[in-house]
Amino acid sequence: MRAFWLIAFCSAVAVHAYAGIPRVTRLATADRAALEHPASIKLSYSVRAIPASVRSACATVISDHKFALADPGKPYNESCGTDDRIPDRRLIWAARLPEHYVVHYESGGIAHSFHIMVVSFPSSRPRVVWRAAADEYKDYSTFVGALKRNQLFDYYDSKF
Repeated sequence: MRAFWLIAFCSAVAVHAYAGIPRVTRLATADRAALEHPASIKLSYSVRAIPASVRSACATVISDHKFALADPGKPYNESCGTDDRIPDRRLIWAARLPEHYVVHYESGGIAHSFHIMVVSFPSSRPRVVWRAAADEYKDYSTFVGALKRNQLFDYYDSKF
């Protein structure tokens, strides 16, 4: 019974603390401004349209160091049943901005989830400058609206 009350207390504290924490905590001011007010945006819905250097940069920050993506609507490992012949992630869209690439994708497994990765680009060495857990955003403007409302989660490390 003591364990039950300890768990209940910790859960209540966590929920209360979570409610007051800004969800977008690690995005640099300059990067945020570039994402919220880009000079131009080119959306793509094909993994082939994302430069290999951008995909490679994304691979460096995830636990399996692979960033294989299926194209939108194509099969991927949506649940725990793993098929090594298809990726664990599926592209929703990618956006090319003047100095950034934004990759929005879903990840399968025990807990299906959505993610955003922002890569500095062009540069001699593209690198992920920000990543967050997200909801599914139908397009770039929906993502920016969520960003402005701090509805993305970037304060924990994850395998995504």
